[in-house]
Amino acid sequence: MGQRQKRESTQWTAQFLAAAELCRRGYVVTFTMGNCTQDYDLLVGSQDGEAFYVDVKGLSSNKDWLIRRKATIPNLYYILIRIDIKNRSGDRFFIMTQEDVINELDHYYSKPKKDGSPKSGHAEGFSFKQADTYSDKWDKLPHSN
Repeated sequence: MGQRQKRESTQWTAQFLAAAELCRRGYVVTFTMGNCTQDYDLLVGSQDGEAFYVDVKGLSSNKDWLIRRKATIPNLYYILIRIDIKNRSGDRFFIMTQEDVINELDHYYSKPKKDGSPKSGHAEGFSFKQADTYSDKWDKLPHSN
């Protein structure tokens, strides 16, 4: 499998895992397919009618989360998924608000490199470990009944 095919496979796996987990938790999920809605992957509704958007990011290793900065979108959440290719029980979910993501992006890029120079010229994102505090924080999402 080529690198691009692996990346696309990981992303599709992450989107389906996020949708499945949201359904298990009582939400209604629609895939946006990314064509017209590049800012999010899922349109999600709770049983009380509140709708929100989810941008899904998937990794199959503990590399940096590459997330581009976006204009503020009301009711946008992120579900980051570390996919365990060999064992489904090893999948990890990190749930973040858009504000959480912006804070992590600002924190990561405000820290200088080891030589003291600022981090620049890199793809925007933050370290895998920075997401740890958001592990299984499903309560960040609007509640489902």
